[in-house]
Amino acid sequence: MMHIAIVEDFVFDQKHLIDLIQKNFEEHGEMADFTCYESGEAFLKAFRPGLFNAVFMDIKLRTVAARIPLIFVSNERDYSLEGYRVHPLDYLLKPVDADALDWCLNEIRTFLSEPAYIEIQAVLGQGQSSCQRILLDDFLYAETQNHRLIIHTLKGDVATRLCRRADVFI
Repeated sequence: MMHIAIVEDFVFDQKHLIDLIQKNFEEHGEMADFTCYESGEAFLKAFRPGLFNAVFMDIKLRTVAARIPLIFVSNERDYSLEGYRVHPLDYLLKPVDADALDWCLNEIRTFLSEPAYIEIQAVLGQGQSSCQRILLDDFLYAETQNHRLIIHTLKGDVATRLCRRADVFI
């Protein structure tokens, strides 16, 4: 079940968005629960990282949580470019269109799915190795040196030995 925050001061707009999201989730055989806030201040006071899977709002949250999908919902088309400076997932205009919302919710589903990874036998030194998982989101680049594949990631480098065939790792 997804937990979604909606920051919206108009109750009609809160209910409209909840109805659209629930309809979309029912079509996908999923469920969501909602917490609504009438102001950005109230939301920020209650916010804790990991509490919500997505936030629909008309304020900026990036200074508090860098990896939560943000969807701005507003009547104002003029602020859309300014809002993109904090890298929201989307900017929906009121009244919210069901097709536009469907795209957002599918992107959130993808974001929340288990991250893609590869597993390799990493060389630890002195003939020892261990199976190590590398998230593809952390992958920077790879190179070969002296029959070793070195994978550079955000968390550091991981090396493995190459077999005779260059496309097989051990």
